[in-house]
Amino acid sequence: MPAFSDDRLRITYQLTCMPGEDPEAKARDIAFEQTVELPPAIVPPEIAARMVGRVDTLDPLGGSRWQAVISYDRVTVGIEVPQVVNLLFGNISMKSGILLTGISWQTPLLERLGGPAYGIDGVRGLCGIAERRPLVCTALKPVGLSAAELADLCFRFALGGIDIIKDDHNLGDQESARFRERVARCQDAVARANAQTGSTSVYFPNLANGSPAVTEQVELARAAGCRGVMVSPLIVGLDTMRWIARTTRLAVLAHPSMSG
Repeated sequence: MPAFSDDRLRITYQLTCMPGEDPEAKARDIAFEQTVELPPAIVPPEIAARMVGRVDTLDPLGGSRWQAVISYDRVTVGIEVPQVVNLLFGNISMKSGILLTGISWQTPLLERLGGPAYGIDGVRGLCGIAERRPLVCTALKPVGLSAAELADLCFRFALGGIDIIKDDHNLGDQESARFRERVARCQDAVARANAQTGSTSVYFPNLANGSPAVTEQVELARAAGCRGVMVSPLIVGLDTMRWIARTTRLAVLAHPSMSG
């Protein structure tokens, strides 16, 4: 959905009502639950006017389904990723019959959060690809191989012209291939293959740790010469991914684990 330049964040929900359930009351409940989390009757009027969401539209979709657009003032939204996600689908994620289907972003919020640090053209640049062709990516697997065995796979993949060689998302810091050794060996293998072929294949290790250990993994990857990393945002954290993209100059490949 397009960004709006006003001060309100607009969220579209699909509501499925049980027999006898009032769709207007269900939409209003979302507006209160996602902000003050109190019954309307006990919320001070000045707080309700400033902080509670506003049901802008409520339209029938047929049968028991309705579409509700609820907007929030920017003082409620904030500018931090965890708070924004909490507002979008926090407590109501535990309630039935509510599906988030669209977001119309505020322009100031989009500018604050930013987008990909590299984008498509930037990743093509990392891989040294000038022509408009699909990038070829593969994953190192299975978990259980040693760091040396994974590095050998890296070497052969890079010799074969694979653009991006990434860890499988199951590769963490297991004893079979510790993160420090694996990253050093795999990045060295790709560099040796590139020296032979003149290509610019890249290796992206998987960051599977939480804070503060993930910061050490980032530094290990950078020190080894990696140009990017892979992150599972819903496991490591959405704001952790944003921090990596904004502060490390590493490209970030997002893995969809837990997002299905």
